[in-house]
Amino acid sequence: MPRQANSEYIFSNKEGKSNISLEHAFRRGLNKAKIDNFRWHDLRHTFVSHLVMSGVDLFTVKELLGHSNIEMTMRYSHLSQDHKKLTRKALDGLC
Repeated sequence: MPRQANSEYIFSNKEGKSNISLEHAFRRGLNKAKIDNFRWHDLRHTFVSHLVMSGVDLFTVKELLGHSNIEMTMRYSHLSQDHKKLTRKALDGLC
């Protein structure tokens, strides 16, 4: 979805106003998929977590997200339990 240059919103209509229909479509999709307690912003957390688990360093992720400090980036990077287990196994192999 192209961003409108004259809008403060990332997702906007041709007049630069908030694209309410996108929010409605997102909620409709969640309802159809029977997903509760999920927000649009949760996708950002998932994106960051997958980047970190793929090996992208936190400083690069920080720059991609535009965070002013690494602490904020760390709040976004949630590692899966499987990823933590693999990391422990890798460390065990070093000993």
